[in-house]
Amino acid sequence: MKRTKRFLALVMIMILSLSLVGCGDDSADLYGTWEKTYDVTEAMMDGAGDEYADFNEKIELKMILEFNEDGSYALHADEEVTEANFTQWIEALAAYEAEVVYSTYEEQGFSREEVDEQAQQQYGCTMEEYMLEAAKESFDVDTLMSNLESEGVFEAKGGKLYMGDTEILANQYDLYTLEGDTLTINAASEEIEAEAAEVPGFEYPWVFTKVAE
Repeated sequence: MKRTKRFLALVMIMILSLSLVGCGDDSADLYGTWEKTYDVTEAMMDGAGDEYADFNEKIELKMILEFNEDGSYALHADEEVTEANFTQWIEALAAYEAEVVYSTYEEQGFSREEVDEQAQQQYGCTMEEYMLEAAKESFDVDTLMSNLESEGVFEAKGGKLYMGDTEILANQYDLYTLEGDTLTINAASEEIEAEAAEVPGFEYPWVFTKVAE
């Protein structure tokens, strides 16, 4: 679906803006694994028509951010949680879409059994089963997770977090604060903050919680 491609493109803004870079000597404070859950329901349904107005199934994306002692970082989705959440959401979406089809045909005088019989003849399965397969093709979880992966180098200094693919650039960074096991990241400019805000659920600040070792 078009909204899926737009969602992935906009999420890349989040990854790129989080991957801003520089240099510093407070990096050890960030060593370890951090996690944050994003509510991406609105982002996934962006552009959906009025027929989805009553579809309210929530979907969350759990991201893992790792800062390593060798100065490298890795950002990726929690595979188990993400796959489970998306599977549940896709199944709910397929059931909702099938219900819309059933209701539409019922208004024309056809029973659900007749709709499923027609679907069996055309697709070899019930209408809901057909909708489920179509939804799985439209929302490929493996592709989604691979597009969310990012890695590179990082440094931290004086409340500035620098992250980049291969090198540190002194004029590019995000702002951060660290309070116990809570890491809060804010945009260093209004432009970056506005770009992140284009993705519902990814607005600054980003608050990560440290994962116990």
